[in-house]
Amino acid sequence: MSFWWLSVRLLRMPVREKRLNWNSKSNLSVWLGLVIVLVYLMITSYWTGALLTAIIALSVVSIWNLFCSKDEPDRYRLFTLIVIAFAFLLALSVEFVRVGDDIGRMNTFFKFYLEIWIFLSISAAIALWYIMNFGWYSLKEITPRNKINLLILSLGLVFLSLVYVFWIAVRVDWNDAEGASNYLSLFYDWSVWGLIATGIISVVFLYYLVHNCRPYLRGYLLHKSVWLCVIAILFMASLLYTVFGTRARLAARFDTVQTSLNGEKFMEYAIHTEKDEMFPLKWDYQAIQWLRSHAKGSFVVLEGHTEQYRWGSRFSIYTGFPTIVGWPWHQFQQRADYQMETLRRISDVATIYNTGSVARAVALLQNYKVKYIVIGDLERIFYDKAGLKKFDKMEQEDFLQKVFENEGTMIYEVIVNDIDYP
Repeated sequence: MSFWWLSVRLLRMPVREKRLNWNSKSNLSVWLGLVIVLVYLMITSYWTGALLTAIIALSVVSIWNLFCSKDEPDRYRLFTLIVIAFAFLLALSVEFVRVGDDIGRMNTFFKFYLEIWIFLSISAAIALWYIMNFGWYSLKEITPRNKINLLILSLGLVFLSLVYVFWIAVRVDWNDAEGASNYLSLFYDWSVWGLIATGIISVVFLYYLVHNCRPYLRGYLLHKSVWLCVIAILFMASLLYTVFGTRARLAARFDTVQTSLNGEKFMEYAIHTEKDEMFPLKWDYQAIQWLRSHAKGSFVVLEGHTEQYRWGSRFSIYTGFPTIVGWPWHQFQQRADYQMETLRRISDVATIYNTGSVARAVALLQNYKVKYIVIGDLERIFYDKAGLKKFDKMEQEDFLQKVFENEGTMIYEVIVNDIDYP
């Protein structure tokens, strides 16, 4: 809010008389110092920092000249320039400053860049309107025939710029072609032919350009073509992630044939692997659905613990019920004082499943106020089979009651009387 308030206050301040004098010694010293800084950043391989510094310097010069302008309507461009300068200043800051205890600078980078992209989106929208409003893309003074030539020239420039980038990116960035679905892997298979076809079309386009558009390559028409090309390239470049990001995410999925807005549907047909053992997820999915529909309240669920990005904590994730230990990394990273507690909980989960002592298991279940115990394919892979057999004994001794069972997953309800459930 302070930033927006400052921007409005700057717009309402009196106009100054003194514009930036490029020939004064003090300003020449400033520009010389800026050049030295840019050279130093490039020598030390801070290429991003050098680019951002140059953009900020140009923004500051533009802001100062507009601030000193006597043209009142023109001064309202200050807001856009201030937003741009502030966005790039934030970007420059995270190149050299980070929040303590971060992983490198990952969290500092992406959380500040969320704000940066908002600022740049606002300023880009205003800048695009400004450019169009001043007739940079106006075709009023161009004859119909020249408009066709302009269209061909602009589309040709865009085509040449983007198609090569697309096919080269396909070949360079294809890390998992075999894991992708067939229709996505066709891009990779045809990328060489795509480059050849692009080259042939480029030659044809250049022939047309030389023989038919020679009178228009000078002056106004070329000027408009270049700017139209720049805008088109920027727009199309913004869509590249849509293509390549979607391809990469699909390559990591269980299946790319089944499509649905239901984020759980994959469990109906997915086959998962843990410790080189494969098992279907549909049995867990049925148990998850049963637990959601029959368990009323908020109860602790005991389930197997695995490494991150695996199948552990799946009942907690898909039901919302708490579990003894779920995703541990953020606890290690952001709550260092509680690392031992997290490790203790991981150990206790293993103990409950592995121990042959009913008394020990009951004590830990009481300590964590566990209401439901899950035993599925995941638990059979990760924990001792002899330890898992004690749950049948605990059911016979009325410590537990089996409330759900299918071909792969069982759910026990803890019925020990002295457990105080929430």
